[in-house]
Parts: sequence; C-alpha cells; structure tokens
Amino acid sequence: MSLLKGAFLVSLSVFMSAVYAQGEERAQVELGSSLETFNKSSYSNWRSNYIDVTKKLGDRKSVYGSLRETDRFNVKDSEWLAGGYLPLSSRWTLLTEGNASPSHNILARWSALSQLQYALDDGWGIHFGVRHTVYNSALINTMLLTGERYWSDYRAAYTHSESALADAGSAPNDRIQLSRYYGENNFIGTGYSHGSEIENFGLPLGILSTRVQSIGLNGRHWLSRDWAASYEFAITEQGNFYTRNTFRLGLRRQF
Repeated sequence: MSLLKGAFLVSLSVFMSAVYAQGEERAQVELGSSLETFNKSSYSNWRSNYIDVTKKLGDRKSVYGSLRETDRFNVKDSEWLAGGYLPLSSRWTLLTEGNASPSHNILARWSALSQLQYALDDGWGIHFGVRHTVYNSALINTMLLTGERYWSDYRAAYTHSESALADAGSAPNDRIQLSRYYGENNFIGTGYSHGSEIENFGLPLGILSTRVQSIGLNGRHWLSRDWAASYEFAITEQGNFYTRNTFRLGLRRQF
C-alpha cells in the first residue's frame, strides 16, 4: 500500500474527527492485510491491504473511512470508502456510505448505500437499506432487510438481500450471524450465507450471478487499552468456479 495514500487518509480522518468530535471518544486506526486462496490452481491468490479509521462522535453517531488496495485475477485496484451513522430520533438511525475506485478494473467504479435502522423494545431492531453499484459494464441495485436482537452478551441477526443485474434477473441471498461480546470492547462472531451473488470474474467472463455458500468467523480482541487485533477466516463456494478461503489479520490502535 502506498504510504503516502495511507498517511493522507489517516491525517484527513483524524482531522475531521477532531473538528466534529463530541465527548472524549478517541479515534481508532487499523492496518491489515488479507489473503484469499483457491482450490483450483488456475486461479492465483487474491491479496489486499487496507487502512481503516473510525471515530465515535456521540450516542449512535460516528464516522469512518478506509483505503483498500487489492490484487485480484492479477489485476490491481484501489478503493476509497467513507460513511457515518446519524441518529434521527430516539429510535431511528440513518447509515450512509459511499465508495469509489479510481482504477475500477475489477472493483466497482462507485457504490452508495443508504440504510434506516429502527430500534424496537427488548433488544430487537430492524434495518432496511438500498445500495446502488456501478461497474464498468453493469449497474446493480440491491435491497437489504435485516432483523436483529441483542440480549445479554449476544447479538443474532438475519439478513435477506436481493440484487438485480440488468438482463440477468435477481440474485437473492440469506445470511445469519451470531456474535458474542466479552470484556470491554471484544467480540467474536460467526456467519453463514446461502443464495446467489453477483461477482466480477474479470476478463473474459465479466460480471456473473452465481450460486454461493459461505461460512466464516471474525472478531476483535483488545490486547491492551490502546492496541487490538482483528481477524477473519471464511470459506466460500462460488458456484462451480471455485472454493475460496479467506484469511485476514489487522492491528488496531486507539488514539
């Protein structure tokens, strides 16, 4: 990853956080890398490096940003992302997020997400979101509906999504998640998804909708007051094309 890009993102994010900060919450910066391997030798490994910055500004109010550089199908891309949570009332919260790739060889040219979250009683909640994604040769619209519940030290969630690709029908997907929170800000979670997914397979295949099945584990553990490690492991069956194994590690610092 370009040190100049990373330093610029960190500086900009911390500066904006300081300007709009409320209370005494501190900014968090994470550096990490991922490796994705395949069960077929015809596919070369995918790699990515990223830097994430998050800042909590108050109750249900936060901003975040990231820079990611990827190497997929021997093609390199970079991507910028920014988003934030804004409370609209005691029960309604708005999430907005946007990302763009200057190179957009494999990654989307740009994408925007808008999601409303409504908090019910007894730890229940519901989210409804819409994402619009633009690739070089395709437009994809995705609707997401999530139901969740928090209780004790746990969170369970179910998400149904429908992605529509022009002239290729819809791609429905269902995902269930279970997370456990422990200590100050530690968590470990698992997820399983099944259905269809729209993926860019590069040339000559392009963007296709395929059946997909995935199971994974992720989490974050604070090693001290200021340092934390994040991790992810997942196995994804992408139709008849391949099975992909994902490994990700990150180091987070609180400032």
